[in-house]
Amino acid sequence: KINGKKYLYEEYSGSTMFMLSNTLNISEEEIKTRFYFDNDDNLVYVRTIKGVNQELVKIKIEKEDFIPQKEEVKDLLQISIPTTTGRLISSLSYFLEPIILTLCLTKAGYKNEFITTEYGVITGYALPMLTLPNFFTGAISSALLPVLTKEYARKNKKELKKKLQLGIFFSLLIGIPVTILLVTIPTLFLKRIYHTSHGANYLRILAPIFLLSYIEAPLGTLLQATNRASKLMVYNLCGVILKTMTLFLTCFLKIGLYPLVIALSGSILLTTFLHLREAKKILT
Repeated sequence: KINGKKYLYEEYSGSTMFMLSNTLNISEEEIKTRFYFDNDDNLVYVRTIKGVNQELVKIKIEKEDFIPQKEEVKDLLQISIPTTTGRLISSLSYFLEPIILTLCLTKAGYKNEFITTEYGVITGYALPMLTLPNFFTGAISSALLPVLTKEYARKNKKELKKKLQLGIFFSLLIGIPVTILLVTIPTLFLKRIYHTSHGANYLRILAPIFLLSYIEAPLGTLLQATNRASKLMVYNLCGVILKTMTLFLTCFLKIGLYPLVIALSGSILLTTFLHLREAKKILT
């Protein structure tokens, strides 16, 4: 019973959702959380209890709680729409890349067998090794997001800058050794992993450029944390446009698949520069 009325309830051990075990220094085994429902299966109360029936927290669920607030919806859309659009633009770019490359190189006089083989070497051998550190830099950026958001809300630029520098430091701590190894001994890794030496020339050129992409992740996180997701989308769009234009312009120079290398390098350089410029504006 709650307030003299009977309700059906579901009971779960623990109180993780309320963090009571940490706040009150109570063992998680002593706490239970109950969800109470009315006759229409609508959630009406949430209670956290200790022991048999010692109430710690009780939350009443009102109908108004399920009505979306305009300001909250607006804030969500300001983040989700640019982020989703940016992902769509990137996906479209990856889809069009081999089509544009094949079309232009074929007109330049290259055979399909050569284009397919070299494109496979770049995307199948070189790029997976170059983007491997992104797994770690992405994890660092995910951990950095709530911290940067908190400091930005407090308007503490000193701590905001300090946390960003820390994120960049750890990203470079992973990226620099990988870059050095891929520049100096790329053949060793290619033979160990893929049992081939194809792609070593591409790795030597792209590895220093991709070092910039490793710091792009924490910089992008800073833009998201400071409510600049729309600018992040615009900067990614600029990178995609530059890459596409570079592919069109360089494919007729008859330098093999190096137009793709040049296009990727130009895109990374531009987007990283734009991210750095925006970060400087935020932190000054």
